[in-house]
Amino acid sequence: MNKLIEKGMLKVGQRLYNKTKKVSAKILVDGHLNDGKEKLSIHRMSAKYLNKENNNGWDFWYVLKNRELKCIDKLRYDYVKKFGYS
Repeated sequence: MNKLIEKGMLKVGQRLYNKTKKVSAKILVDGHLNDGKEKLSIHRMSAKYLNKENNNGWDFWYVLKNRELKCIDKLRYDYVKKFGYS
């Protein structure tokens, strides 16, 4: 997540949403999310809303780009394609 922030693909203060936009959380400077109640990793925050112990947050969270939701896992894939795994 921090690499995506460093490259400007995501921004601190930007909101991430679930697929239906019923859940949202703000990106913090350290790459964690804040839903207004607590600060958690993308994985723990998604698990919280799915009532699970763990979850892959990359598949759960979306960002609004050009009025469309785009899965952050796709952004991560684009990052690796462009910059490698570093």
